[in-house]
Amino acid sequence: MSDTRRMLAEMVDPLFAGMGAAATVERDIARLEELGLPNLLVPEAEGGFGGTWLDALTVFRLAGYHALGIHLPKLIVKRAAVADTELAMAFARACQIAGALDAALALSIAYANERQQFGRPLGKFQAVQQSLASFACEAAAANCAAMELRHRRSIAVTPNSKSPLPSSARTGRSKWAPVLLIRFTAQSASRKNTR
Repeated sequence: MSDTRRMLAEMVDPLFAGMGAAATVERDIARLEELGLPNLLVPEAEGGFGGTWLDALTVFRLAGYHALGIHLPKLIVKRAAVADTELAMAFARACQIAGALDAALALSIAYANERQQFGRPLGKFQAVQQSLASFACEAAAANCAAMELRHRRSIAVTPNSKSPLPSSARTGRSKWAPVLLIRFTAQSASRKNTR
């Protein structure tokens, strides 16, 4: 992660943590506007933040991690005036899913280490450790899928391309595109590991 992206994450993480699911446009949009987040992908020459899609990935993931009540990714994509809004929103949703899975994993690990059963933490039981490890793999696959979509963001993918993904996932025309890409990424990784 670059220093600039790290500073962006360090600025946004506590802000989103404080806002959380209770955030509303009426109450909290001014704080987001003050930081320039809705203009994240707008070029600096046009008065925007001048961020990249990798910066957007960071912000979208943190919005998902903290279950931000404001649909900031939609506002960012709208203001960026991208050519393919549906693909950009599929990317945003995949990032949010990855962030939410990371948050669920952190909560699960914390609970397993706090909850006592038979005189020791649940996290000390091998079966629980195995379940958490599997969950960590799923969360990692979601993060990989979000990164892959970030790379595809700038590539024009046509329905006729030779991709094994369903055409709706390749073009971002399906609301299930992030889920299909995550499933495809996880299946590809498991096939590589079994060879």
